[in-house]
Amino acid sequence: MLTPSDIHYLVGLLTNNDTGTDLDIELGDMVYDASVKKERDVDVTVTKTLFDGTKEIYGAYEVKDHSKPLDVTHVEQLCIKMADMPAIKAKHIVSSSGYTEPAKLKAASHNVKLLEIVPWNDTTKGFDFWTTSKKNYQFKDVFFIWPEYTVYFNFDLPEPIEASQPMNDFLPVCNENGEPFPQVKIFKDLVPYVFNAMKAEWSKSDLSKSMALESSMRIKHEDFAFSEQTFVQIDDQKIKIKNAEFYGIVTKTSLAHYGIFKILRKVGEEKPISGCAIFISKDGHLAGLALSNVTQKASLIWVPYEDRIKKIFKKKLTRYNKSK
Repeated sequence: MLTPSDIHYLVGLLTNNDTGTDLDIELGDMVYDASVKKERDVDVTVTKTLFDGTKEIYGAYEVKDHSKPLDVTHVEQLCIKMADMPAIKAKHIVSSSGYTEPAKLKAASHNVKLLEIVPWNDTTKGFDFWTTSKKNYQFKDVFFIWPEYTVYFNFDLPEPIEASQPMNDFLPVCNENGEPFPQVKIFKDLVPYVFNAMKAEWSKSDLSKSMALESSMRIKHEDFAFSEQTFVQIDDQKIKIKNAEFYGIVTKTSLAHYGIFKILRKVGEEKPISGCAIFISKDGHLAGLALSNVTQKASLIWVPYEDRIKKIFKKKLTRYNKSK
């Protein structure tokens, strides 16, 4: 399911695919409002760098993701807001739920262009340079699962020690100065710490990339070194952990997604400005493909999960344009 933030990202990314390389797309930009004499946020801006180096806001987009069509009150408020921003050259409103007829008339009287994001129901139509069908838009989310693993720790014990308690999961973990680590407070926290570090290391390895889908492999790492010296504290003594040993089984698998299909178009027109086929991965990332009738190009869409769940503020978009 797409979130309101996702709709903002889609508008920005689809707009990004329709502009030249001399234009910058920014989400949650701040634009000067002459009526209140301060900057206010605008959902999406398209900024152009002029010959003298100054920036011109070529276009602005206010994005609304409502369950019902935007009425005249909504549209009038946005029109007045953008009218008080003299830096904006071209003004747009984007709705995922359409507009009432009075709202359309109000926008026209303020010279504000209305756009809409609607379902792309027939993916064989809309883009002359790219012919396909929904069944061809199958995305594979490839990932690794670890059905079992074991972690052993080796301690630096030059001689036997006397302690008031045996080694246990709840002993404090610290650095050489006796200070706790931000993510590892007690001994039992070290196991998921090593496991997560091994997962990250494995996913970047050449062996993981060459591994066949739906296959499994035994992994052995007998000398996992910590980034800084690590100690377990028993009473007033610090016992150094020399290293860790990791043994596990990893399976490479995939999950098929058939995508969410959307197009961005002007109200009253059938032909889209741009369109996309996207999916939400197992880890919550938004990914997919965008197509543009303006540039006649395709581009990749990628929005990490951490960006999808936080408030959008002055977020510049990166281009991933690739020709067909």
